[in-house]
Amino acid sequence: MLETLLDSRPALVLLSFPGTLRLIVTVALGLTLIILAHEWGHYIVARLARVRVEVFSILGFGPRLFGWRKGDTDFRFSLVPLGAYVKMAGESMEGEVAGAPDEFLSKARWQRALILAAGPAMNVVSAAVLLFFIFAIYGVPEPTFLSKPPVLAGVLKNSPAAKAGLTAGDKLVSVNGAAVATWEDVARAFDWRQANPQAEIRYDRSGQVLNAAVSGGPSITKLAQLVGYPEEPVQIVGIVPGAPADRAGLKIDDVIKSADGQPVISVDQFVEKIEGSAGRSVSLLVLRDDRLLTLAVQPAEEALPDGRKVGRIGIQPGAAESHYRRMSPTQAASLAVSDLAGLTAQICGTVWQLVVGRASIQDLQGPVGIARISGQAAQRGVPEFLFVLALISLNLAIVNLLPIPMMDGGQLLLLGLEGARRRDFSGSFREHFLQVGIAFLLLLIVLVMYNDIRKLIPAKWLG
Repeated sequence: MLETLLDSRPALVLLSFPGTLRLIVTVALGLTLIILAHEWGHYIVARLARVRVEVFSILGFGPRLFGWRKGDTDFRFSLVPLGAYVKMAGESMEGEVAGAPDEFLSKARWQRALILAAGPAMNVVSAAVLLFFIFAIYGVPEPTFLSKPPVLAGVLKNSPAAKAGLTAGDKLVSVNGAAVATWEDVARAFDWRQANPQAEIRYDRSGQVLNAAVSGGPSITKLAQLVGYPEEPVQIVGIVPGAPADRAGLKIDDVIKSADGQPVISVDQFVEKIEGSAGRSVSLLVLRDDRLLTLAVQPAEEALPDGRKVGRIGIQPGAAESHYRRMSPTQAASLAVSDLAGLTAQICGTVWQLVVGRASIQDLQGPVGIARISGQAAQRGVPEFLFVLALISLNLAIVNLLPIPMMDGGQLLLLGLEGARRRDFSGSFREHFLQVGIAFLLLLIVLVMYNDIRKLIPAKWLG
């Protein structure tokens, strides 16, 4: 299948572009397909409900450039190449229902609700399909160390593992009676996420098999606190714009070699170092494009819910050595559904934190920010790019379901209120409702564009 795609004329044309242009076209195409899927959801359900669709702009807004007509619908490409849209007959909120049976406002409320919900639903389906494609074709990404023998590279200070006497060089033999031959076996041997994780560990130290009882508490947030950590090169896979790491000049794909002269051999060890360095500079030796660089970063202080203060530099560290583990179609489908549920919960949690003021609106990304993140993912490979597209598609679905006028969620809210009062609102009320939505969206657009522009400015210029 892949060979067929690469042999196709569009693929050959795309691959013949210079690198930067190919990246721009790839990102633009990916984002366009996500929006197109949303509008196609509205279109197909509208047609099933026998609503006349006057315009389906496949790409863009504004004046029509070219297209074709099929039945009552003008399929077109428009002048401003941003997004897509579907225009249904009689969907204007500013006027009353005209009465024609094929108009949107003439349909029953439940039919209109299905049409409105179909766009976000199609984005959820698109995200699930993309995740399944990644897992079925490429597999699931995992650090290479998971397939290696469970030999401890070290233990975290004051951790349950350290208190139990475990130390660097120990090789784990069994956990809770289950033999472990790899780090993946260790991770599966017990559920460290439970309220009070405990483990009976047997380990080999210089040929002598010893026992250790490890017991944690509610503060346990990682497996390394219970059994120590493996040796794994550390690479930066994400950076928060404007954060201390960004200001220090760190970049995505940098490999951290040492911190204050101490070799960095594990993600957990590096995180422990940064968390314990709040307010004071840390000298990092990083490998970037076969060059070694020394950069100084000063972790910002952050208070945890339990009152402890730790250092943060605004990066997402990951294993520098990883591979994709192949999966069966059934496993891929199961993982796609579970990942979709987990990502949905995370996005909804973030939205709620914005609503209650626990998260900053400065974290919101606009079109430029989304394109930048998509471009970075595309440079790292097809699986990473497809995952970002799935995440954007899911975000689009959830944001569109928010009860904001002009969005699908706002229209669904209006339908729900009309259903509760058992009659439609007047044209004047709908017009005011629409105006509130426009004002809110304009304000939101200004804020996210400001965030985008500010993040394009090098952090060192901002002081």
